[in-house]
Amino acid sequence: MRSWLAFLAVATGGALLLLGLELPPPGPVGFDFWFGFAGAVLLAAFAGLIGWQGAGSRGARLLCLVLLATVFATALAPWNFWRGGETLQLAAWALAAAIGPLAPLLFTYYADTFGTPTTLRRRFAIAQYVLAIPSVLVAFAPIVARLSHAIAPAVALEAALTNPALDLQFLVALVAGILAIRASHGDDRQRILWATIASAPYIVAAAFTGWPGVPDEIENVALLLWPIGLAYAALRGRLLDVAFALNRAAVFTVVSAIVLVLFVTFEWFLAEWVKPIGHDADLVLSLGFALVLGISTRLIHHRVDHAIDTIIFRKRNADLAALRAFATEAPFVTDAQVLIARTVAIIRAHSQASSAAVVLDGGPEADDPAMVALRARRQPVDPAALGSVFDGDLALPMFAGATFLGALVCGAKTEGGAYAPDEIAALAAIAGGVAEALLILRGRGEYVALLERIAAGQERILDALRASR
Repeated sequence: MRSWLAFLAVATGGALLLLGLELPPPGPVGFDFWFGFAGAVLLAAFAGLIGWQGAGSRGARLLCLVLLATVFATALAPWNFWRGGETLQLAAWALAAAIGPLAPLLFTYYADTFGTPTTLRRRFAIAQYVLAIPSVLVAFAPIVARLSHAIAPAVALEAALTNPALDLQFLVALVAGILAIRASHGDDRQRILWATIASAPYIVAAAFTGWPGVPDEIENVALLLWPIGLAYAALRGRLLDVAFALNRAAVFTVVSAIVLVLFVTFEWFLAEWVKPIGHDADLVLSLGFALVLGISTRLIHHRVDHAIDTIIFRKRNADLAALRAFATEAPFVTDAQVLIARTVAIIRAHSQASSAAVVLDGGPEADDPAMVALRARRQPVDPAALGSVFDGDLALPMFAGATFLGALVCGAKTEGGAYAPDEIAALAAIAGGVAEALLILRGRGEYVALLERIAAGQERILDALRASR
């Protein structure tokens, strides 16, 4: 946060008037500047990718905010706006002071979404909030010194640059990640493990930068290591769906290539055929082409996305289509045993699940921690993280309206890694379809029993009438 990157310009000569202090301008940048610049750009791209893929996941949204807070707090450093005057520097400092402490706080909040809550973890989360208050106040001290003259500017600036409360925030965030690893199981453990490992170099560098003997350059280097670590975590620890990332990268590349080819072709057309006619025709056609290309970009993106999905991810899309189709058909199966057998077979064939089971409510597992959580939350859970006896990585609730009928339990994926969001959505649809079918079958059974009771009652009445004659 405090390794101020000169994103906008490389300063040469002059002096920087910052918060009432005459400071020398930024000198020639070294290799660490370019490392930090590249790291910030890649980190912003990674944040966009995580936010795009996991928009429905609370953990993904929090991790995305952690990365964005880091990028913005670094880019908004007032040293980056030394040519903009004192007002712009004050505004940048205020924004950086407010955003800076958010990164370690949000990382702690992100870590708390994994594993079983404990008293120790709650205490560290509370400590993070307590430290955030003095961290923000110390960061705002130079602004107060400049506007009110109540604090010596040099003292306020030195306190803001060292900011021990912010250092402790980063250390608490790292400890929160380690505690989350210990409290997690299965795929959740893998995700928080690799997210913590990827983030640890920057967290440590941000905590110790400014200490005696610690060079400021290490924070810029660590900033570049962060997105590299996240990329490795995505491949090794399945932090996100790699197929999704490849899909987005392929779509972006192809769309960019198409737009570039269209633009170059149009420029050649203007140079060869239109410019000799006159400047007005050139200008009109250029504006018209820009308008048409802007309107057509969405259509181009949609067609390219569909084509790449069809060509490269045909098997995956076919599997998802099969799961969704069975979710629609399940309520029309008329035999419970056939329904359960087909459910297990479809899931094993089209989701890479090593196992699948339908666990009905009301049996000996009715009070299992996973069943209770599914009944209460109505959301998919990790049975291992809850201490459940179920042998699986994913348990989905089977609700038909407000009626809870059981759980659909899926084992670990045969190729490793976590279930992707679209796979979980398809499996959740199957769980709902199976629940609806079971509710219908149960209703039919009760209806048949009612008819039998009515028929028996009518027979008794007839027997009584016969006997009275």
